[in-house]
Amino acid sequence: MTGDSWIKVVDGTGASLFEQLKKNGSEQVITGKRPLSIVIGNASAVNLTYNDKVIDIASYKRQDGTARFTLE
Repeated sequence: MTGDSWIKVVDGTGASLFEQLKKNGSEQVITGKRPLSIVIGNASAVNLTYNDKVIDIASYKRQDGTARFTLE
């Protein structure tokens, strides 16, 4: 992470796996039942890796700086 960001992850069963403000430079590992629904605040500050692959979230970013998407 290159800045503080709020992150929420919900798994395929609807269970909330993670919902927290993460600080600049921190990392978080999350496992759960797919698909994973993700909401990220200050998305420009986040680097996302999924199954050892870097995910480009630029196309999911909104004008307000958030990103909302689902990982299958």
